[in-house]
Amino acid sequence: MTQKATTKDELYMLKLFDIANRRGDAQSEVDRFEVGRAIGLQDRAIETITRLLLQANFVKKGDEENTLYLTDHGLRLVHHLQANRK
Repeated sequence: MTQKATTKDELYMLKLFDIANRRGDAQSEVDRFEVGRAIGLQDRAIETITRLLLQANFVKKGDEENTLYLTDHGLRLVHHLQANRK
């Protein structure tokens, strides 16, 4: 059985979870550009992906400029993605 390729959106969600988790809480606020650059995205791609993730309610804007955090819906997606990667 072949495994489905991971999209840039999925990689972004997994990296956001990873960075936030390392800060002590999976729902910590993280700079969206830090996440995008960590997976090799350009600023324009980061803007596009974060806009789509916001619209889908996977992330919400944080209190600081350019920060995001995972919603409960986003956490469920990340756990689903992690389970399917194994």
